[in-house]
Amino acid sequence: MTFTQNKELFFVIIDDDHLNNVICQTIIEKHYPLSTCLSFLDPNKAIEYLQNTINKQPDVILLDIHMPDVDGWKFLESFKKMDIVETSHIVMISSSINHKDVRGAYEHPLVKSYIEKPITIDKMNQALENLFE
Repeated sequence: MTFTQNKELFFVIIDDDHLNNVICQTIIEKHYPLSTCLSFLDPNKAIEYLQNTINKQPDVILLDIHMPDVDGWKFLESFKKMDIVETSHIVMISSSINHKDVRGAYEHPLVKSYIEKPITIDKMNQALENLFE
């Protein structure tokens, strides 16, 4: 068991792909039993949730890059204006193998890690270990 599997974390998943949200939730529920998660298909709903100060703020945000209307980059523009920037760790997730997307994720100051889809427990563990070392 890794360090993060023993840690109580709150995950927010933002991805317009319902199946990917289910996969992420299943991995979290099975491998991080002390943690909880909330998923959003619509990034605008996630922004509303995060802006509401009475809501619990996430430790980890799993954010898809490519979504209609508000993509991951536009979400980050809204996110950087929020008070929770310092407490939430953003992990970009994408099926894109476009080097520009990967490089952009790693170079963005708010993004702490990048996971290429399909998401697996090994990829999740590696990203979280890097966040919480």
